[in-house]
Amino acid sequence: RGTMRPPVRSVALRGLELRDTRLTSLDPHGMPSGGDWAIQRSGAVFMQGTELCSVTESKLTQLDGNGVFLSAYNRNATLASNEVSWIGDSAFAAWGATGTCLDTNCSRSLAYKVGPDGRAGEQPHFTNVSSNLVHELGIYQKQSSFWFQAVTAQTLLAGNVHFNGPRAGVNFNDGFGGGDVLERNLLANCVRESGDHGPFNSWDRVPYISTLRHGPGKPSVLPAWRHLRRNFFLSNYASQEAVDTDDGSAFYKTYENFFVYAANGLKSDFNGRSNEHYRNVYGYVDNCWGPSRPSLHTGESNVFSDNWCVANAADGGFASDCDKPKGVVVSGNQVFNRDGHFGAGFKLCDASNTVAAVPSDSTLVAWGLNVLEGVLPSAAEAVVEQEVAA
Repeated sequence: RGTMRPPVRSVALRGLELRDTRLTSLDPHGMPSGGDWAIQRSGAVFMQGTELCSVTESKLTQLDGNGVFLSAYNRNATLASNEVSWIGDSAFAAWGATGTCLDTNCSRSLAYKVGPDGRAGEQPHFTNVSSNLVHELGIYQKQSSFWFQAVTAQTLLAGNVHFNGPRAGVNFNDGFGGGDVLERNLLANCVRESGDHGPFNSWDRVPYISTLRHGPGKPSVLPAWRHLRRNFFLSNYASQEAVDTDDGSAFYKTYENFFVYAANGLKSDFNGRSNEHYRNVYGYVDNCWGPSRPSLHTGESNVFSDNWCVANAADGGFASDCDKPKGVVVSGNQVFNRDGHFGAGFKLCDASNTVAAVPSDSTLVAWGLNVLEGVLPSAAEAVVEQEVAA
């Protein structure tokens, strides 16, 4: 434990086995921000007021609460090359603090640091969560993830493998700050004990003030863009989407990913906006764009473009692109269903959106591998035509 001034610096835990901590799932919890989850501010490894501290090359197992917890001010923490298994709650979690003032001159204030102003920087920033193997978590607390963050920004999640969890593998509880990057992660077997969520889940119901979007001296309630790229998500069990950008989530760029299964492609609801899905490969989904519940994709300024999507439907799997919300772009998508066409009366207004018959499994896998390696699928219809000819 330290403070912003002075912090604890450069403490490293490396090559340890951490196990058998006490059960904390029923300890007092707090509501960290505007998402659905509550959490206790504790962990087998607890960091508060730190800089350049790390947990690496360690085994965390049989922990009956959270594994590693980043509380309030943390900068450049590293959680890398660990194996985490049989965790009572979340493997890794971060929960920052904001100010007590509710207005500029602080004429109204709160007893706790949960106000809208995050400009003081008392949050985890620049956390590096990479190359971890995480499985069998949420044994006691079902609102648990491989990585959970609230009032936290500029996180890098890279090269992690996670499977076997009760809800979302990665959960962003709010839209604070932004600037996060998720890349080259493998998530599978999430949402095993819930009828909602996906491997990734987010909410954004509360406005926060930060300077991350426009830079120092330019505060804004808009977060910097978040990037989800070159991830492989197996959205089996009860995944609603591979990327469940729920309840107001905004300013996400989701591109060059391989998403298999789940009910829907893009989700943007309850005033969500500026969610961009492009150059992704979706396999065996019910609806590529425009799910059966129209409210799930009514946000403004969304983009669904240049994606390859294999739908489970006979002659559907894609909504009409003719009646879109304000500023929405739906173009260049290659949709595949069993019949190779859309049903009677269906209308497309953008000729760059096409439909063809479902390709072979091996072709879909090849597209997915190509997109993960940055070699974008090309001439998808030609591949299908070759298969038909063969």
